[in-house]
Amino acid sequence: MMILESFLIHQLDNSKTMNKYYIVPNSLIGIAWVSESSTKQYSYPEGVFPKGSVVMEIDALMEGSGKLYNNSDFPLISDQFKKEIEQEGFTELTFTPVDFLFIGLNLEDNNPNHGLTKDDFWQLNIAPEGEHFFKWKTRLVVLEVALSFLKAKNAFREFDEGISLGQEYSLVTNKFLIEGNFEGFFLEKWPKIYAEIEEKRKIHAALRKSMRNK
Repeated sequence: MMILESFLIHQLDNSKTMNKYYIVPNSLIGIAWVSESSTKQYSYPEGVFPKGSVVMEIDALMEGSGKLYNNSDFPLISDQFKKEIEQEGFTELTFTPVDFLFIGLNLEDNNPNHGLTKDDFWQLNIAPEGEHFFKWKTRLVVLEVALSFLKAKNAFREFDEGISLGQEYSLVTNKFLIEGNFEGFFLEKWPKIYAEIEEKRKIHAALRKSMRNK
């Protein structure tokens, strides 16, 4: 039985009452997009990309586990993580291969033996009526059981910007509990949450500065 298979089966009937979270995985150090131009009329940064091609450029080796990455338009995953997802049976998730991969000059100069190819990455697609994974525009939302899966596979971990200053300064900035519907959260609550994060970052920065000056 898979690592989380029994947990998924146990929780499936209770999924409607489980918490949902907006999560922000590690960012891709580079860029990825789907070409929307007419066939063979678009060239950037080097080459011609047919319409619908998934194009990716990496500028540096990516942080974290190397499994799940945030990107401005869609999440990206490693080939290894794709196989792990398929084993768990999340049917709302599908995958599109990367058609073109470009290695940025920074990565090429600093790690010429990186060994990366386009076959190492996939675009992660989430069905509109997902059970465990969701998207609101370009933002990734997961049910509690999906979050547990990501953590168990070392594809996501919470990032606490303030914990080094003490527990009272704890500030997790990549996982947020969603209360109510998605639209209400992102349009009404999220701007306030983000403003509070920025205020706490200012407090942290001032505290760190005072500690350095002692």
